[in-house]
Amino acid sequence: MNYTRTTRDYKYQLIIKKTRRYLYLLLILTLLVVLWCQPYRSILSQYMVVITSNWMTVVVNQLDGNFCNIIKWTMPAVNSNPNSKMILDSEVVLLALGSMSGVEMQKPESIFQSQMPLLLEITPLPVIKKLPVTVPPVTILEPVEKEAVIASTGDSALVAIYNTHSGETYALTDGVARLDGQRGGVVRVAMELEKHLEQQDIRVVRSNAIHDAQYNLSYLKSEKTVQNLLTQNKDLKILLDIHRDAGVPRSGTVITINDQELARILIIVGSDARRPFPNWQQNLILARKIDQKINQRYPGLSRGVRVKEGRYNQQHNSGILLFEIGAVKNTQAEAERSVKILGDILVDILKAKDYPTEMNREI
Repeated sequence: MNYTRTTRDYKYQLIIKKTRRYLYLLLILTLLVVLWCQPYRSILSQYMVVITSNWMTVVVNQLDGNFCNIIKWTMPAVNSNPNSKMILDSEVVLLALGSMSGVEMQKPESIFQSQMPLLLEITPLPVIKKLPVTVPPVTILEPVEKEAVIASTGDSALVAIYNTHSGETYALTDGVARLDGQRGGVVRVAMELEKHLEQQDIRVVRSNAIHDAQYNLSYLKSEKTVQNLLTQNKDLKILLDIHRDAGVPRSGTVITINDQELARILIIVGSDARRPFPNWQQNLILARKIDQKINQRYPGLSRGVRVKEGRYNQQHNSGILLFEIGAVKNTQAEAERSVKILGDILVDILKAKDYPTEMNREI
């Protein structure tokens, strides 16, 4: 075997060895990038195949377009002395090697795939000049304030309705006592009262705001609603905060009237026991009138009037009352039947102007 040729072939072997090492390093780095860029894994993998294929094409072109030269570099015995009896035709060698290894020796990518099985799962794509990455446009959403007040007409309302504890609901209907941060059964009761009053030509404004997302701050939140309602409706005569009671057995909160079960009503009046409250007795007078009229028409439906030490935002105006429509062990239907009767009583009082005429607003 020619010494010069052997030396040259050995140098080629070193080049091929280094090239293979660099290719393995490139493969490892590419796989790390692929794992890091999860959404683009398939695209990067295909892109890697295209790059590898193009690189091998360049190598083959540099070797006069004959891939057999790579085999000769890696296996010098194949390129032995032509005068030797051991000479094997290059095509025969390639055919034999391919038959034994199952590799198409004329295709560079086939050899890479035999060494890197991962490439078998990838279908080569046309050359990708630029990796397309579509970035969705960023939309900046302006804060949208929830609709706090729902007015029935454009005129100033006579009655305002809101819910300090918006999440209170009826367990026999909803399966739970509260819907935290949501609108529970008491909001639906408030809506039913609004609807019933409007049907009798009473102008109503109702706040749909949720005040008890943080329960301990409920009355601070609803106080702002009360102030807004008073500011925007100068003709208001009655403001109602609709609740439902808790800790009361069902036997104490349900009554049967005309073969229907109704939720009993309790009226809460705040007082000046803790803080100054000049007009609280006017609210007490109005509460007693409502209680009396309810029980005159439907005996036992009202549980009476209860005076408490807190103010419950009633200090802002005469005519603000808190109503407990049933309790947690009532149903939604029972509460809605009762609030219609309450609506009829309020209509009578408004038409008779039997409400406090001296307004002491604290806004």
